[in-house]
Amino acid sequence: MRTTIMDKNLYYKDFGIRLCNFIIKDLQTNRHTIYRSMPDEFINETIDDYKHVIKQYNEWYDNGKTGLLGKTYRDTVPDVVVRHPDFLIENQQYFMDKYGINILDLDKKKQNKIAKILERGKIKTDNEFRMINEHVDELCQIDGNQEMIDKLNILLADYEVLMNKQ
Repeated sequence: MRTTIMDKNLYYKDFGIRLCNFIIKDLQTNRHTIYRSMPDEFINETIDDYKHVIKQYNEWYDNGKTGLLGKTYRDTVPDVVVRHPDFLIENQQYFMDKYGINILDLDKKKQNKIAKILERGKIKTDNEFRMINEHVDELCQIDGNQEMIDKLNILLADYEVLMNKQ
C-alpha cells in the first residue's frame, strides 16, 4: 500500500506518540526491573518529559514541521528495535490496519544494514558502531551465533583503533 506524504507524517506522529505512551505505561507499572531501582521523583520527571514529547509531536504535526517528525522517527527506530521490541509486537496489528505498515519489518532494515557493514568489512560512523555494539550485546544475551559475535567484535575493535588514532 502506498501512502501519501501526509499519511507518512501522520504515521511518524502516531508512532512517536504511541511509543511515548508505551514507555510511560512501562514507567508507571515498573514492568522492567531497571525502573524498580529508580526513585519515584525521577520516574515522575521522566513521565513528564515523555508527556512533553507527545505535546511536541502534536505541535510539529499541526504546524507542518514534517522534517522534524521524519528525522525524529528515523532517529528513534534503531533504539526502538533494540530496547522496545515488545512495543513493536504489541502495536504491529494497529499499524498494519491503520497504515499498512508492518513495524516488525523495522528490524529487517537493521539486519540489512548490519549485513552491508559486514560485507564492506568496516564500520564507517559512530552510529554504525553503536548499532553493531548493541547487536553484539543482543546476540550475547540470547547466546547467539558465536562466529557472528566474533566477526562483529573485530569490526568494533578496528573502528576503536581507527578512532584512537585521530
